[in-house]
Amino acid sequence: MRVSIGTAGILGLRRLKQICPPKTAYLLTDGKCKRNCKFCGNSDQIARVTWPHFDKERILTSLKNADVERICLQTVESKEAMDEVNELLPEIIDLGIPVCLSSQFGEEFLKIGLDRWTIPLDVVKSDSYRQIKGGSFEKILAKLKTLAAKYENRIGTHIIAGLGETEEEVIVLLDELYRSGINVGLFAFTPVVGTDLESHPKIALDSYRRIQIGNFLVSLGSDALQELAFEEGKLVSAPLFKVESKAFQTWGCEGCNRPFYNESPKGPWYNYPRELTKGEFQRALKESKL
Repeated sequence: MRVSIGTAGILGLRRLKQICPPKTAYLLTDGKCKRNCKFCGNSDQIARVTWPHFDKERILTSLKNADVERICLQTVESKEAMDEVNELLPEIIDLGIPVCLSSQFGEEFLKIGLDRWTIPLDVVKSDSYRQIKGGSFEKILAKLKTLAAKYENRIGTHIIAGLGETEEEVIVLLDELYRSGINVGLFAFTPVVGTDLESHPKIALDSYRRIQIGNFLVSLGSDALQELAFEEGKLVSAPLFKVESKAFQTWGCEGCNRPFYNESPKGPWYNYPRELTKGEFQRALKESKL
């Protein structure tokens, strides 16, 4: 099994100095994914993060004494990964720490104590989804909605901003997801060397800041979208007095701060892995250019 490099540090598996340690332990199944999502390093690298391999028993032993708020098990898509999840996930759940599974399968684990099951959409537009991930955007979205109605507050997805969609398209989809009871983890696209999208530009910081603002506001309630104004797909007006600093923090499951998945520690920080200072909050608002 693999763990994120930051997780290896907090579990004592690697010596690592961290300015913002992860609050969640991030695990990844072994093996080669049979899918070929054009933004993904196919288990060697996800976003900016590397995933060293460790013995499964050593990881489980370290988790028993870990100071973490959550465990997130991410999977590649393969028979070997499915077998690994079936073998290990019940043991991980038994540790008594809230567990999120990010996978295309997982409903059976909700019945034995899995806290949240996340099925990543990643891509916002139907045609882009087909080109970048393959398969049907509509089918996965419908599945998420059906599951969210069945398992309240236990179904999630991921959205990556910066894959050719407009700000309006991202925010409208986010609104639809929240109104359907689906939790969202929001990411900024990060090009990974060796992937088909390695030359695709990273989303501009000001655009991502506007999406973060829109995301925060639509998460508050079903009428928030009416308070936003768009021009040619760009967010041009929003009630900034309603925005709190957590809009610019890592957005996802409770206890998930994903340090530096999307950015270098040197900055600029797209998702803050901790609470912002007052100065950082004011700067983030200014960076939105609203």
